[in-house]
Amino acid sequence: MEEVLVIIDMHHLIATYKGPYKEIIEVFRKADLAVFSLDLISNGVDRVFIKAVKKQIPNAGFQQTLGRCTLLQITRNPLNPLPMMRIKNSYKD
Repeated sequence: MEEVLVIIDMHHLIATYKGPYKEIIEVFRKADLAVFSLDLISNGVDRVFIKAVKKQIPNAGFQQTLGRCTLLQITRNPLNPLPMMRIKNSYKD
């Protein structure tokens, strides 16, 4: 349970995560960044593999929803366009 909570809390961390469960959290953090960046940031994962995963697990409009929500957030609060991003690591060793 704690591991899942840390994954949820830290998968938007901007920097490399260091702390408990770091291996699995880094996997989720890097995968989330690849999805968010439309695969422009692949974190060393082969783009052929990413394409195969996307074929098997389609995002069902997630990118469009993310784009709409981001634009809405920018218009409402331009000084904090990505409030979900984490700068502080709450679980540092």
